[in-house]
Amino acid sequence: MNDSSLFSSDVDLSRKIYNAALALLGRREYSQKELHTKLTTKFGSHDQFLSADVEAALQRLESEGYLSDTRYAEAWVRSRMNRGFGRERLRMELAEKGVDEAIAEEALDGKVEEWPEVIETVWRKKFKQNPQGYAEKAKHMKFLRYRGFGFSEIEALFERLNREI
Repeated sequence: MNDSSLFSSDVDLSRKIYNAALALLGRREYSQKELHTKLTTKFGSHDQFLSADVEAALQRLESEGYLSDTRYAEAWVRSRMNRGFGRERLRMELAEKGVDEAIAEEALDGKVEEWPEVIETVWRKKFKQNPQGYAEKAKHMKFLRYRGFGFSEIEALFERLNREI
C-alpha cells in the first residue's frame, strides 16, 4: 500500500464521519457529547486518529450551524416540559448530556413564566383534588419532587390551590 492510498482512506473516513453526523442531525438535535459518543461507537473508539477525525467533524458541523448545544438544550427543555418534568430534573439531564451549565440555565430560564403552569398541569393530571391531611400532601410533594420540581415551586402550587378553595 502506498502513501497516497493511506491518505485517501483517511479522507474517506473523515468524510464518512462527517456524513454520518450530518445524517444523525437531520433526524433530531444532539448535544456535542451525545454525537461524539455515537460517532466513536459507530466508527470504533480504539483508533487514535478517529478521535481527531470526530473532533474535526464536530467543529465543522458547529461552525456551519448544524450542531448547537444551545439549540439542543432549548429543544430538550421544551420537549421534557411538555412531558411534565421540572427544572431540577431537566438541569440534571442536560448535565448528563454534556451541555454546559450556563447553556442549560439559559434554556431553563427562558421558560421561567411557564413553570407554574407546568407543575399545576402535572399535579392536576395525577391528583385532581387538594390533599386531605399531611400524609397525602407529603405524597403529592414526593411525586412532584420526583418529577423535578423544587420545593419553592411546590409550595407556590399549594398556596395557589389553597387560595382557590
